[in-house]
Amino acid sequence: MKRSIAMIILLILPLFCISSNKNKPEEKSSLLIVSKIETIDNFFQSDRFYLAGQPNYETFVWLKSEGVGLVINLRSEGENATFAESAFDEENLLESLDLAYVSIPMSGMDAYCPETVEKLANAINRHEGKILIHCTSCGRATSLWMAYLIKYKSFSVDEAIVVGKQLKFKFYLENLLDSKISMSIVE
Repeated sequence: MKRSIAMIILLILPLFCISSNKNKPEEKSSLLIVSKIETIDNFFQSDRFYLAGQPNYETFVWLKSEGVGLVINLRSEGENATFAESAFDEENLLESLDLAYVSIPMSGMDAYCPETVEKLANAINRHEGKILIHCTSCGRATSLWMAYLIKYKSFSVDEAIVVGKQLKFKFYLENLLDSKISMSIVE
């Protein structure tokens, strides 16, 4: 009897290891590396995350085929309405593609606040698969992503800047001074 129980435990234990690895959060080192997807303007990948400017219909279909399950749109309500008039209603399109959709409108400086970073983190935490985060040109997506990495993934400001520079972040002061600048958060 004891031998049977031990055998069952040995058979079941690997299943727990496999399932825990499936839900394992991304490693910090994998988030430091950003790949530019050359065939699409302002489109980048870091681990299971895609960051981009406004995708077109074909890009959304491609993302679906790549296994993306959630789209987080950072464009303002006004931008979404204007885009829908000239192209398509993103939320309806994504519903037809069976992709989850979250809107976190970022319009004006009031949207650049800790609550916006928290909304992004909450959306990410509710989804285990691949995620697209986009705005119009990838600028807001880059800034919000950098803040998320600092606040929720234990990145230093300097590490987040390294990631941001691979996206759309420009730190012109370094160019102007011809020197690297180290930054930190002061409490």
